[in-house]
Amino acid sequence: MPPEPHHPIRLSPIGRLHRLACTVRHLKARQIRGQIRRRVLRCPRQPGNGTAIARYTGCAWPADVRFLAPGVRDNPADAVKAGSLRLLSRRADVGFPPDWRAAGLPRLWQYNLHYFEWLWELDYPAARAAVADWIDNHRPSEDAVGWEPYPTSLRLTNWCAVFFGRWRAQTQADSGLLDRLWTSIIRQAQWLSRRLETHLLGNHYLENGAAL
Repeated sequence: MPPEPHHPIRLSPIGRLHRLACTVRHLKARQIRGQIRRRVLRCPRQPGNGTAIARYTGCAWPADVRFLAPGVRDNPADAVKAGSLRLLSRRADVGFPPDWRAAGLPRLWQYNLHYFEWLWELDYPAARAAVADWIDNHRPSEDAVGWEPYPTSLRLTNWCAVFFGRWRAQTQADSGLLDRLWTSIIRQAQWLSRRLETHLLGNHYLENGAAL
């Protein structure tokens, strides 16, 4: 016999109120305030438009600083440049530069795409092409996966480590990218600073702080 179709349980208003109370009682006061702020107070939809951004004047990190690359590295450069990415043990053909929407793939896979941990495998020209395409084609939006606070946090960390750590000399000599990259980093940081994940805390809030 075929399985019976699954029908979602419809709760009465009292049932929904009871479920809310059971959830809220386990939250910290700061998380409750964060939930209210996130749901009630609207943030600007554009990241700091109209706000002046200081020009890049150099990197304060020592020239020989070494950053720890991501632990899981399943994406050889040739595969990435051929448009094939393996994230969360699932390989998908998303093109190169990738299709940033990654439609049809699980949301967590899309999150990992926007972390840019795979950027570490690329040479400078390929890394430059990927980031420049993201800046041009993945515009800020509350509905865009790549602009959610957690992916934004990890992306900022990886971009800074790769371009101002590993490829600093190439980046600083590349006038065609440097200003655009710097402006995007500042805009993303402004966007993130107004969307700190105080409603979740834990590793999300930690990554928010590390990025900023």
